[in-house]
Amino acid sequence: MPYQVKLGSFMIVAPSLPAALKLYDDMRTGSEEVSIRDMEGREIDIDEIRPVLNDGEPS
Repeated sequence: MPYQVKLGSFMIVAPSLPAALKLYDDMRTGSEEVSIRDMEGREIDIDEIRPVLNDGEPS
């Protein structure tokens, strides 16, 4: 399922949630707010989803 990563008025569609999270981390360097939304416009809570995605990765 694709996700929208939005920085100000700039939006990129990522093919998956891990790809959207990578874009989110890369785009967060500035002072503008970055968000991830599903294709229906619902905002994804980064603090909630990051641990779920990282469960499969070695520490």
